[in-house]
Amino acid sequence: MTYNISGGTVLTKWTALSGSTATDILDLGKRVVILSIVAEGTSGTPTLTIDVNDGTNTYDVRRAASVPFTFSEPFALDTNQKLRATSSDASGHIHVGVSYILPSATGGPRS
Repeated sequence: MTYNISGGTVLTKWTALSGSTATDILDLGKRVVILSIVAEGTSGTPTLTIDVNDGTNTYDVRRAASVPFTFSEPFALDTNQKLRATSSDASGHIHVGVSYILPSATGGPRS
């Protein structure tokens, strides 16, 4: 897959899950485009659930995925949405990386 990126910066954020409750893995309060999510188990065989939460509703991106895990279908988060991850293991045991584009303030449609 090829991406043509202009007017933004590609960044990656890593999170170590340490429990079995939903953990915010990306909550910037701005519009971002998620490019990929990768996860690796650090012990045992936990499964991973990735969701988007807007404060009222939760939308599953992937539920009970085996790790290692890669998700590479781009999607956008609105300003009120956050990306979360949940491990099936009470101690977490999963590291999650999210690569995303943070659009520049001056970015916009180009002709």
